[in-house]
Amino acid sequence: MPLANEHAIFKSLNKAQCRAVSSDAPTVAILAGPGSGKTHTLTSRVVWLIDHVGILPQDVIVATFTNKASNEMKARIGQALGDGREKKIIIGTFHSIARRYLAKYGQRIALDPKFSIADDSDSRGIITRICKRLDTHIEPAVARAWISKRKAKGTSDELTIKDKKGQSVESQALERCFQEYQSQLERSNLLDYDDLLVRCVELLRKFPQCVSNIQTVLIDEYQDTNGVQYKKVLLPVREKGTRPVLRKLKNSTEEADWIVSEIKRIRLLSGNMIDFDDFAILLRSAALSRHVESTLGREGIAYRMVGGFKFYERTEIKILLDYMRIIHQPDNNDALARIINVPKRGIGEVTIKALLEEAEKSSISLWQLLDKHCRGQRKAKTNIRQQTENALSGSLMKPLSKLRERVRLDAGLGTPMNLVELIQKLVRDLKFEDYLEATYGVEYESRWANVQEFVTLAEEFMRQNLTDDEALPTIDGIAQASDDDVLAKFLSNVSLASDKQTEEKGS
Repeated sequence: MPLANEHAIFKSLNKAQCRAVSSDAPTVAILAGPGSGKTHTLTSRVVWLIDHVGILPQDVIVATFTNKASNEMKARIGQALGDGREKKIIIGTFHSIARRYLAKYGQRIALDPKFSIADDSDSRGIITRICKRLDTHIEPAVARAWISKRKAKGTSDELTIKDKKGQSVESQALERCFQEYQSQLERSNLLDYDDLLVRCVELLRKFPQCVSNIQTVLIDEYQDTNGVQYKKVLLPVREKGTRPVLRKLKNSTEEADWIVSEIKRIRLLSGNMIDFDDFAILLRSAALSRHVESTLGREGIAYRMVGGFKFYERTEIKILLDYMRIIHQPDNNDALARIINVPKRGIGEVTIKALLEEAEKSSISLWQLLDKHCRGQRKAKTNIRQQTENALSGSLMKPLSKLRERVRLDAGLGTPMNLVELIQKLVRDLKFEDYLEATYGVEYESRWANVQEFVTLAEEFMRQNLTDDEALPTIDGIAQASDDDVLAKFLSNVSLASDKQTEEKGS
């Protein structure tokens, strides 16, 4: 590599950062405060390792904790490397990288490569039903946290850990919850967030050749709570600036009034040179935004919510996603339970819960139970009225089965239906705009706009998938399973998009 390019890498780095970037030590750890350039240093090291050391891009893993950090890292490395070489680097969150390896090599540990990801709603629903059914008197949240820690101790097939006296550390009730929970996931071909990591560790321990090409692993923000970071001295680089103002107000209404009046005052003092786009209101929690939003609206000030109720968690989007999840994997009990009466098909909450319990006790999926019942192969013990049965069969089971065939690559029906076509067909079949208007009244327009945005997101995903398919590098002598199911990839990306698993563990 020419010397001039070496200088270009180091030009924007200080002495300590230069040492970190060019170090030839087998392990390098960077301890520094926020905003001190850790990400920039890591990006520069990736460029150094590829352009100077000679490591191939496809032999590099860059792992982050959040999707936002992953996207930023990919963009930065792409800009620094050039020639689109960043697309060959395995960049992503820990969970997304684990998903890619399990999709390609999971069969080696008896994992169906067409697995889906159980999101928070799935996990919470399954554990809540198990706790109620087993009558353990254990709070579902407690069981869920215990199961997560249980998995973190090792792979899912390990025996219960014993203490020094040989007695079981975990109670029998919690262990039963764990075993039942795993059985439910396996029957639905689901992996939860913890499983993605645990099963990937299992895969790589048993078959390390799956990563035999990897020469270096770089991790962004490995452990922000590392105690060593606190024994460091943080020195400011800017000594002067506007002093912050602390204002104590009686209640949230007065607080909102003061914030908005302050924005108007500052604008007026600037002669309107400072625009509304130049202001940001930071909140500890999105739930606290109601009074601020109300006051801004009353004053006629346009605003945009960043964060808050996340797009994929909005009701109208979750409904469509659950339909898509059932088309991809009909044995997902919780997804089916959430949309079985949306739009209304004459089946109430009590009946839905009874059907779920019956299916789980019979060790079959809710879809299988309903399918057999509607076909007359097995009468459900739960009472289903004939009118309801007709609605379930005609507007749910049969249409989704047909759509499932249309998106399958081996359907033999010509070109399979793509992601956008699937969403548009769902929206038409469900008469979704009419449903939103009937359900939400004047509010439906914003919800319908979200549906249209969802279609746009699917279009963008399809375009990105054509040019950036996250393919793992081929390793001689090691077969990879096909990972070309766009619907499966899209749903996996959505499940991992919120990074909820990271947020919960850090709270």
